[in-house]
Amino acid sequence: MLERDAGNAGSVDAEFSARWLFRKALSASPRNAAVWQDLATLEEHENNPGSLTDPAPMTARYAFEKGCEASPGDATIRTAFAGFEKRQGNIERSVTLLEQAARLEINLRSRCRAYFDAATLLNWNGQKDRAHSFHVLAVEANPKDWRAQAALAQPPQLR
Repeated sequence: MLERDAGNAGSVDAEFSARWLFRKALSASPRNAAVWQDLATLEEHENNPGSLTDPAPMTARYAFEKGCEASPGDATIRTAFAGFEKRQGNIERSVTLLEQAARLEINLRSRCRAYFDAATLLNWNGQKDRAHSFHVLAVEANPKDWRAQAALAQPPQLR
């Protein structure tokens, strides 16, 4: 990311550019979800999100998808992917990714957070009943989380 911050995102063929370095890292460790996630972050920063239907190689969406394939049990990359999709305006896809992340997450606080974030997106999208079910899952994951408790305690007309 130092190369990106220095303005040297470059192409995959430009030696020592950020993209070239990512290609080398992925050649050495193609199942490393963290490298795929960092590449996706670079591509998003470079305004290269990729298509929803057919993401081309070396785009953010492609890198996120490859990272999820490379590490099917990794909740972290799915959470990051969900944030990307939210920023792209793809609320349903973001909710799906957050739900996947929550199911994979071992840490109960992180699981609660993923469910809570999905519920928040659904509330913004006007899907109050579905959001409520995610609030229930958030509280089940971490009964001590005050935000999830407060959201669950709201009367239906305020949800």
